Amino acid sequence: MNKKKGFVCQNCEKAVPANKERCPHCGRFFKGVRCPKCFFVGGSNDFLKGCPSCGYLEDEAGNPDFHNHKKNKTPRTIPLWFLLFSAAFLILLIIILIYIFLKM
Repeated sequence: MNKKKGFVCQNCEKAVPANKERCPHCGRFFKGVRCPKCFFVGGSNDFLKGCPSCGYLEDEAGNPDFHNHKKNKTPRTIPLWFLLFSAAFLILLIIILIYIFLKM
């Protein structure tokens, strides 16, 4: 389903212009706009740049992007202590194996 920029009626799922009190398609009355992610409720002007509470549908330029939701998350990386511990363990294992081979 290809979403477009703008507001969508939760009743009929059709596009609704900002600052409308009723859906022009089904006539449903709007009390406010609700974020589908964090359920923050506010006026339509509050959501012009995405959700003011969680940033849902806000891109890097501060404009709403209804095609995809990108959250600024750092990629998961392996901690340095784990890498050092793993390297030390492998070196120790190699030394033990060499020692066992030389004893034979």
